[in-house]
Amino acid sequence: MPVTPIIAPEQFEEVMELSKYRLIIIDFWAPWCDPRKELSSHFETMSNDESLERIGFYKIDIDALPFVAQKCKVSVMPTFKCFRNGVWAGEINGSDRDKLDKFVRAQAQKA
Repeated sequence: MPVTPIIAPEQFEEVMELSKYRLIIIDFWAPWCDPRKELSSHFETMSNDESLERIGFYKIDIDALPFVAQKCKVSVMPTFKCFRNGVWAGEINGSDRDKLDKFVRAQAQKA
């Protein structure tokens, strides 16, 4: 399943409701953040990995939805946050592809 863009605050609230029943990982990104380009591509590839099909993959452009970024306390680009049972369950920051891969797979083990 491809990464789904969250483009409105109401959609973010719907995804948070969904996280009560499904593991959600959100890529908080910005167009001006160069390191995110490679990671976003890898995140997209992971979203199509059958072994990770229990995870919902989403992305939010923090420039388009600054209120949501503030609400989620995003202060570093890129940031990947995990939500489970309707609440924050972990995150990673920075542009380390291996770290992202390990983070997502570790979260999948808990799903």
